[in-house]
Amino acid sequence: STLVTEIYFMGVMSLPLIMTSAFFIGMVFTVQTYYVLQGFGAADQVGLVLAMCVFRELGPVISGLLFTGRAGSSITAELGLMKTTDQITSMQLMSIDPISRTISPKLIAMIIALPLLTMIFNWVALIGSAFVAQGLLGIDSGTYWSTVKNGVFFIGDVLPGLFKASVFAIIVGLVAFYHGYYGVATPSAVAKNATKTVVQGSMLILAFDYI
Repeated sequence: STLVTEIYFMGVMSLPLIMTSAFFIGMVFTVQTYYVLQGFGAADQVGLVLAMCVFRELGPVISGLLFTGRAGSSITAELGLMKTTDQITSMQLMSIDPISRTISPKLIAMIIALPLLTMIFNWVALIGSAFVAQGLLGIDSGTYWSTVKNGVFFIGDVLPGLFKASVFAIIVGLVAFYHGYYGVATPSAVAKNATKTVVQGSMLILAFDYI
């Protein structure tokens, strides 16, 4: 179906970008945090600090920003090209609502895909962090995972991050659809509209994250 195709395009096709970013962010964050915590005698808490930051903030925000650049811009470009080739006008002439036919499945797919991508980002970042903590910094594996398990709570830490991701998906979707559907339908304007989607979508994600 159209929805499954859209989820595959936005979710599965975004996985390499999300997972690579998460792994390296987890590693870099752990190296930087370790030496700060070491000064307070709390180096074994590095996993918990990373988990808190990733589950609450970094996961949904960075996933949202990457998602905007990959999925948001492509949706704007796709809708813009549909306008330039008069596909949307043709749908209207055949009494097909272009919004329910083309936009609704994409928006639903975004709301489903981004929280799932955020969950994957969170866990891959933790794996990257554990890789550095245990392999390079010499933190005991049991200590690392037990601090994460005992300090992170689903309702207080994980769920708000997934809720944020759902809100970010709606924001990115609305920005992408606005610039694609209502933007000027010329080849050069389509490229500019895709850029506007990335810039405005990213700024709105950061603003709503603070709110």
